[in-house]
Amino acid sequence: TSCGNEIAAKDKQGQSLTFGTNIPGSAGIGFDYKWLTFEYTTSFGRTGPAEKGYTHLKNLGFGLTGRKWWFRNFYQQTQGYYLKNPELLDPAFNPATDIYPQRGDVGTSVYFATINYGFNHRRYSNNAALWQLERQQKSAGSFTAGFSFSLATHTADSALFPEQFEQKFELTEAITRFEFELYGLNAGYLHTFALTRSRKLFIHLALIPGISYQKGTATLED
Repeated sequence: TSCGNEIAAKDKQGQSLTFGTNIPGSAGIGFDYKWLTFEYTTSFGRTGPAEKGYTHLKNLGFGLTGRKWWFRNFYQQTQGYYLKNPELLDPAFNPATDIYPQRGDVGTSVYFATINYGFNHRRYSNNAALWQLERQQKSAGSFTAGFSFSLATHTADSALFPEQFEQKFELTEAITRFEFELYGLNAGYLHTFALTRSRKLFIHLALIPGISYQKGTATLED
C-alpha cells in the first residue's frame, strides 16, 4: 500500500510553501475472525526518487463488529518530508539535478475512531455487509446512530520556512506544533438486499451523515 500527505505554510502573497511525503512502499499483516479485524502496515525502503529523501510510515487499525455495536479505529504516523516547490525560495533550483530540501524532523499523526449502534440487530447483519463473515438470508435494514472522534497532530523542530526568509511570512505561519480535534455525532440507515435463492449475491446501501465540533491549537516558534 502507499499513502501520501502534504503540509504547507502560506507567505504574505498567498503562495504555499508545500512539503510532502516521498511515498514509501509498505507491507503489513491483516487478521479477520468473526467480529474482530486487525491490520498493521509499515514502510520499507522508498518508492519515490532518492533526491526527495526518506519518509517512514506506520498504520495500525482494528475493528469490532458485533450484532449491536460497530467500532472502528486507526492510527497513522508519518515522519520525514521534502519541499515540493523549492523554486519558491530558490528560483535557480533545477529539479533534474538538484536535491530537494528535506525535513526529517517534520512528522504528522492522525487517530480516528467511530462507534455506531445498530437498532435492528436481530434481522440485519453488518458483518455480512462488510466482511461476508455471515450471510444475510433475507433483505433487511437498520437505523444506526453513534459517535466519531479524531485527533491529528503536526510537529517540527522549527518553522517550515528557513529563518532567512521569515520576512516573507506572517509570524502566525511559524508553527512548530499543531493539534486538531474533532467530536462528531452521526446517524443514518443501512440496508442489504439479498438477491437470488442462494443469497450469495447482494447489494448493500448505507447513508450515515453527521455533524461535528472541531477545534485546533497551534504552538508558534517563539
